[in-house]
Amino acid sequence: MTGTIKLNYTFIDSSGSNLSDVSLYNRDATLTTDGSGVWTSEIPFDISSNAAITNPNSYYFKGADYFTADVSDNWSGSFTFSIWVKPTQEMELYDSIFSTSDTHNVNHSWQLEAVNSGKWNIRVNTPNNGVKTFNIDDISQNNWQHIAISWENNDISSNKYLKTYYNGNLVQTYNSTNTSFIDDLNFNFVKYKLATNRKDRKSVV
Repeated sequence: MTGTIKLNYTFIDSSGSNLSDVSLYNRDATLTTDGSGVWTSEIPFDISSNAAITNPNSYYFKGADYFTADVSDNWSGSFTFSIWVKPTQEMELYDSIFSTSDTHNVNHSWQLEAVNSGKWNIRVNTPNNGVKTFNIDDISQNNWQHIAISWENNDISSNKYLKTYYNGNLVQTYNSTNTSFIDDLNFNFVKYKLATNRKDRKSVV
């Protein structure tokens, strides 16, 4: 899938309340905090890798900490999204590591969340068929894990698909042959929010 990089957050800073977006859009995210979270040098990359050079730090979210960036020209459609995360305690229902609006009432808004079964989950609102969810894989506490989503939106229903990946492995492909509501599915980005859901509910990662 080709296209413009919409956001690319790098954890190159080791302090402060700003998260730099190195995409062409420069939508830096601002930290909202109650003072509990901290910058840390713990990362999932080999220290000699290019990834470690651009991401030499991470952020330990606690309490009500999260990063957010407004998207004035909100967008939807095809995309690929990936994120590294390390939960340090049991995550509760709807605790999220990424979300795209301030309310679940926005059509096609979505969040990457935890569910009671101890799995990572995609929750998205569709205008005609309501909330749809897609399980990804088990949450591994105290371990770095990589989650990726690939969505292909198309005017032809049979060409639409949603793919989910966990630690580099394809978990599931959803398309018109195995998902009856694919016609109504899309993903909308009104905000970029890290470590909170669409109602600013905390996540500890």
